[in-house]
Amino acid sequence: YPLCALAVSDERPVSTQSTWGDRSLASVVIHEITHSWTGNYVTNRGWTHFWLNEGWTMLVQRKIMERVSSKEVAEMDAFVCLESLNSSIKLMTENGKQEYTKLVPDLKDNDPDDAFSTVPYEKGFNFLYYLQSLVGGPKAFDPFIKAYIRVIWRKNLNFGRISKLFFLKVISSAKDTRLDEVDWNKWLYEAGPPRWQTNSTTASRKEVDDMVARARQPVF
Repeated sequence: YPLCALAVSDERPVSTQSTWGDRSLASVVIHEITHSWTGNYVTNRGWTHFWLNEGWTMLVQRKIMERVSSKEVAEMDAFVCLESLNSSIKLMTENGKQEYTKLVPDLKDNDPDDAFSTVPYEKGFNFLYYLQSLVGGPKAFDPFIKAYIRVIWRKNLNFGRISKLFFLKVISSAKDTRLDEVDWNKWLYEAGPPRWQTNSTTASRKEVDDMVARARQPVF
């Protein structure tokens, strides 16, 4: 079930929830395991670039969800969390916290906790998913993910210092890319909702409700 909308409805321990058939915390387990690579092996230099931890982790998490559940489940997870992101950005803007709706906010003299929201997770995911769509989809983008981890592991970074140049170098060998369409500065430093949104899904809302209900059925 979407990480952004997760609600535990009973008093069983988290470990029991995730391992004894309910499966409502499967996405959380996947997310935290994924941080072994995107967060531990490759780490953002500071809180300003927190999206490098969480955006990458959300992307890889949903790729895993496609394998263990289905493409429809992963798509609807992204769709529901996008709705949550847009609502959060609207609320932050109304409360004068528009700076925190940027992928790379200016946190000078500010507590990073004040900026914590779904923005680094879901706006970061949408940015990476957008890049994936411009280079030909997962088949072209997945090798870059592996190279990103392998080459930049045990380094702390910000996107401008390493990731962008490395991405362009690795992905330049892919055919039919549309990277000239990317406005890097606006994606990274512009406040507001993502400039491009993963707003398509092959599953209807009723189908997703049914999938969620089936996922919550005990397996024993």
